[in-house]
Formats: sequence, structure tokens, C-alpha cells
Amino acid sequence: MFRILLASALALPVLAGAANATPPQTSMFLGKDTLTISKGLESLGYEVVSIGVDESGAEAEVRNGEHLYDVTVDMASGLIIRVEYDADLDGDV
Repeated sequence: MFRILLASALALPVLAGAANATPPQTSMFLGKDTLTISKGLESLGYEVVSIGVDESGAEAEVRNGEHLYDVTVDMASGLIIRVEYDADLDGDV
């Protein structure tokens, strides 16, 4: 019994870290303007490093702990269309 409790206690921080490292999900509605998109990402627990608009839609670079993601949102539908892991904090969107 003690071994099971000890194993559970040791695994909990590992599982919690993995849960925090999940990227935003595609097809999730965030909004149709940069302010709403930024607030939506912040409400999901991400820090918005930079956000901009180009021909592919709104692109935001977000941080979750040490993990960085580039999130692209279709401005017409307000849905996330692409999420990519970003290896460097360069502020490019």
C-alpha cells in the first residue's frame, strides 16, 4: 500500500508538467480580432508574446512555461487553423 501511495505522489508532478505543456487545439474558436484572440489565449493560460495579422490570418506567439507556440487564427471564422512548436523566442509572427 505504501509503495502505491509513494509512486502516486512521485508521478503527480510529472503528470502536472505534461498537462501544462499541451498546445492550443486546432478548430478552437478564439475570436475575429487581435484583442479577442489575445484575451482568449490568456484565458487558456498562455502568455501572448506577440500578435500580428498577415495574409494567412492572425498569428500569435504564445508561451506556456518554457514552451513556445505559433498559433494561426483564421480571421473570418475565428478558429485556430494551425499550431506549431516554436524553438526560439524571436517575436516573429
